[in-house]
Order: sequence, then C-alpha cells, then structure tokens
Amino acid sequence: MNYSEMSDVEINISVAQLIFPNKKVIGSASRPPKAHIVGDGLRAGSWVDYCNSWSDAGPVIEKHMICLAADVFAEPQDGGKWVARPAYGWDKEAVRNDNPLRAAMILFLQSRENPNE
Repeated sequence: MNYSEMSDVEINISVAQLIFPNKKVIGSASRPPKAHIVGDGLRAGSWVDYCNSWSDAGPVIEKHMICLAADVFAEPQDGGKWVARPAYGWDKEAVRNDNPLRAAMILFLQSRENPNE
C-alpha cells in the first residue's frame, strides 16, 4: 500500500484500527485529521491524532521501538528531513517525511503488513 498518498485522517484511522482491533474507528469532518474511537472501555470516545500528537504517537513509537532521526543534509527529492526506522533491521526499511510522527506511523503500518519479514 502506498501510505505516502494517504491523508493524515486515513493514517490515523489505520493506526487506531490496529491498536484497538475490537473497537470501531471513524474519521469525522468536524475534527479532522483526528480519528474517533467508538465503543466501550479503554479510550472509547477518544479522539486520536497519531500524525500530529506526540502524546498519541509516543506510546506507539516506544512500544514498537521506532527510531527517529533528522537528516540535516536532506534534499527536497529525498522525501523529507525526518527518517523513521525500526530498531531492528536498520538497513532494510526507512520512511522519510517532513513530519516525524507521520513517518513513524507509516513505518508502523508497513511493519504490520508483513510482521514476519
């Protein structure tokens, strides 16, 4: 899947669906780019914005050991000045974006596509 073409809302919904598999997650025109977690229990009724909120994305980054680094020599054609990589397989995967949280969430989604690779 080409996550770079997805909006922040679509990424937020996709991440929330993976983190809360037993809850319904929806986007809302009234509070973009946030995703709304619907249901009972933990975080139900919450609004999350993994692409723009360190308090939402931080636990995902920490739990899944996503490394973020700034590339001070990045050129516009590189795809962004922030690089997200897994703590393992450093040479295999990298996601670049000008938004470090978006880069980290795209890496998280990619890692869930093929978790055994």
